[in-house]
Amino acid sequence: MRIGLLRFGMLALALALADCASSGGAAVTDSYWRTEIGRVSPSMLQGAIDKVFRKHAIVLRRSQFQSGAREIWFETEWTSRQIMATEEGVGVTAARNRLVLRGYRLEAQWDGDSVYRLVWQLENEVTSAASPDWHPAPLPDEVRDRYRPVLSDLELELRSGLR
Repeated sequence: MRIGLLRFGMLALALALADCASSGGAAVTDSYWRTEIGRVSPSMLQGAIDKVFRKHAIVLRRSQFQSGAREIWFETEWTSRQIMATEEGVGVTAARNRLVLRGYRLEAQWDGDSVYRLVWQLENEVTSAASPDWHPAPLPDEVRDRYRPVLSDLELELRSGLR
């Protein structure tokens, strides 16, 4: 009976992992939400970021943005937010998030620009009575839902820039 339960548990775990692996490039771990946006050029990306961040009042903190570089990235300021009910139940005293967009160079184009694979990452940190310094913590679904429109707007701007 125990062997049967063990096999059943292993099968359930294998199916769950297979489902995660086929989720289309999106990953949610405890402290961040990462998804691959796709192929972009730096000039298209800069315009999309400016427009979307302005619309959603997101402040860009720093960036490494040079066409032809092996990697480009954009990092926002940490934004304080309301503590969610799930966090309050485990003693969280403050919470914040930031976005990091990373582009990994895939190829150079005929005009000297490059094509990058863009990855979106929403990071989550909290403080608590037990640990007063900022540290990574599970990302609540409500926070992910709050940032979905930002991701959707960015994807729309990038797709419309391809036309």
